[in-house]
Amino acid sequence: MKKILIAIDDKSTAAIVADAGHLVAKAINGQTMLLHVIADSPFYSSLDYSPVMGFQGFSTAIDRVEYQDLERVAHIHLHKIKRRLKEEKITTLVKQGNIADTIVKTAVELDADMIVMGKNLKHGLQKWLNGSISEKVMRESRTPLLIVPTQSLNAEIGLRRLQ
Repeated sequence: MKKILIAIDDKSTAAIVADAGHLVAKAINGQTMLLHVIADSPFYSSLDYSPVMGFQGFSTAIDRVEYQDLERVAHIHLHKIKRRLKEEKITTLVKQGNIADTIVKTAVELDADMIVMGKNLKHGLQKWLNGSISEKVMRESRTPLLIVPTQSLNAEIGLRRLQ
């Protein structure tokens, strides 16, 4: 059976990506697997992090959320998407790590036939600071990749046409 790994973020456009990936899986009579990666953030969670340079130990502005809480919220998010897709056989996975690396590694571990993920258009400083997760996955993965544009309503309109 073909396996489609759908990388889901926490954006409101995640449903568009899930719909597109699940549509592909159904078309090839494949298995849908939803993955959410909780990003590593040791820099932001350290006591020495400060949003204001020079203020070591100033961390009161940062809400510390335990990994278990993030994992619980991620599972809830994936199960909502699973219910929306109306398919009980969908597998849901939550992992922690570098987002792009974890997507690539999970695709290999699961022997996925395709990765489906969204692409938000980033510009300028935002792209320079964060990079592009989808571009990194595209460069590092040997698994075929379907990138779903999520920046505009055109993505949703295009998906409706496919259905």
